[in-house]
Amino acid sequence: MLPCGCELKIVTESGGETSLFQSKGEFESADGGERVRYHVEDDEGELFYSEDFFENCRRGKCALKARFCEGAESEIILGSSDLTGKIPVRTSRYRLEKDETGRQIELCYELLGSKNIQTFLLKIQIVFFSEEK
Repeated sequence: MLPCGCELKIVTESGGETSLFQSKGEFESADGGERVRYHVEDDEGELFYSEDFFENCRRGKCALKARFCEGAESEIILGSSDLTGKIPVRTSRYRLEKDETGRQIELCYELLGSKNIQTFLLKIQIVFFSEEK
């Protein structure tokens, strides 16, 4: 599939709170998976995913990089001007559904290393659209 425009929608649930992020982006097939590039505030964001894993990368003032794989522990690496460090995480669920109109991703992970483990559930929707619209 050639690169095409898309609408990215991420609903995040954690601690009884729900937040919504939406952005236009560019979708493309890549070696070993698929990629969506988009803007978040003044930073560049990128999602890269396959059947087996999900990666999130943000470049700019609030830089971060994370890789999630169901049943595995990994870390979120932070690298902004004010904050640097690593947060250990465990991915409890990762689901990817594909069809001709877009992608549906469900990701559930826990932040580790503190007494009260915080759980995040992300529902990610990628909807393709043609550039002519």
